[in-house]
Amino acid sequence: MKLCLFFTRSVSIESWYSSGLFHREKKIYEELIKNNIYNEIYFITYDKDKRIYNKLIKNKLLNKNIKLIFPNNFFSKNKLTMFLYSVFLPIIERKIIYKCDVIKSNQVDGSWAAIISKFLFRKKYIFRSGYLPSRNLLVDLTRSRNIIKFNKILAKFIFYKIVESMNKYSSDYTILTSNQDKDYLCDTKAIVIPNYIDTDLFKPLNLNLYTKKILFVGRLSEEKNLFNLIKAITNTEYSLDIYGEGSLLNNLRKIDINKRVTFKGILANDKMPYIYNKYKFFILPSYYEGNPKTLLEAMSCGLVCIGTNVQGINELLNNDNGILIKNTKEEELFNTINYLDKITNIDFLRKNAINFISNHCSFDLVSKKEIFVHKNIIKCLN
Repeated sequence: MKLCLFFTRSVSIESWYSSGLFHREKKIYEELIKNNIYNEIYFITYDKDKRIYNKLIKNKLLNKNIKLIFPNNFFSKNKLTMFLYSVFLPIIERKIIYKCDVIKSNQVDGSWAAIISKFLFRKKYIFRSGYLPSRNLLVDLTRSRNIIKFNKILAKFIFYKIVESMNKYSSDYTILTSNQDKDYLCDTKAIVIPNYIDTDLFKPLNLNLYTKKILFVGRLSEEKNLFNLIKAITNTEYSLDIYGEGSLLNNLRKIDINKRVTFKGILANDKMPYIYNKYKFFILPSYYEGNPKTLLEAMSCGLVCIGTNVQGINELLNNDNGILIKNTKEEELFNTINYLDKITNIDFLRKNAINFISNHCSFDLVSKKEIFVHKNIIKCLN
């Protein structure tokens, strides 16, 4: 049996590796091979990955039965050519796709290549997405006050809504990471499999905690609501450490008037447990989320996690395993941060957060669900 995985558009093994996510992302597929579900898996990626692939195989960092398919020099030039590659991919890579028994997408973005392949080659198709873009764009539409920006968001919303509907009706199995996404998509065949956490790696280490520092980990992008967070923390006794990179970095630096924020850049994912364990508090003040890995990692390490009461966060966090902020406004963030010194049930919150991850998001649980899906779809081939 052979599986073909379509990467998210513009994502490559190189980007997985440079961001420290490689070992995490490949693990579930090596587990499928280990359990004899597939004897070969093909990763269709979006960059010139040959050099990094040879390095990984040479150093035995990637199972030899996982093969990489990547575009030629023309298609890997820029975003436009990568988009063209995603559209024509089923034709360009038809020999590889044809000999696979099952195909799978990794996100909505780029999944049209998998949909086209399903109908061209009559393959069994697993539609998997960590989040549904149209659902997030709905929130952006309600927040937009600029007509030009509104129209751009609306165009994206319509496009991704169409792609999501095509996936819903064309897939043989749907994997989503949250019950909220399942309800939104209204897909009766969808199974919820959250992002997994390696609980042997992300666990309490009993390090000395920063008592007056709060940790944020994630992209420096608009939906993370970092402008309000930085403004809110300016007039408190706390400081903020931010791990992550993004297009808003320079603008965020400008509003840090009182120099309460330290921008730490990015760190490999397997180094992050040590970082998490330096802190007592973790915050995710987003306008929306999918199934946020950084929140899950922080909970698994036993931090007191603070999150806004929005989609994607309020499915994971409640006032028994963390702190839910009523809304995303600066004033509410300020009030919550000022309240932290008055919390008396910290041990209770930390214990419940750790237990939540163990009971819902451990690798063993997630891999069993993933294997169940693949076994069931393979049964339909026989």
